[in-house]
Amino acid sequence: MNRRSTKRVDPFYRSSSWARVRGLVLRRDGYRCRQCGETRGQMHVDHVLSRRQRPDLALDDDNLLTLCHACHSAKTARYEGGFGNAKRESGGGCDAKGNPTGSREHW
Repeated sequence: MNRRSTKRVDPFYRSSSWARVRGLVLRRDGYRCRQCGETRGQMHVDHVLSRRQRPDLALDDDNLLTLCHACHSAKTARYEGGFGNAKRESGGGCDAKGNPTGSREHW
């Protein structure tokens, strides 16, 4: 039995503009996770500043970086309230290289 997700995909991620910029970012980063260095498996192109925060940077390659599935999932869970977690307040987080920016981070 095929158990496909019923989650709706944002039309933005189906656009030719996103496909073009996504490919550019993956090539720029050498298909390597910018946080952990992984090169195998599914790679995601992540918005450093979310589209919700900065819609004007949605297609700006300086606001995009390649993350492996595990790093992208962890970021989503920590900072966007994914996977049943509460959304974190600002003041913490990490920069584009994955380094902690707030004093509340234990790593």
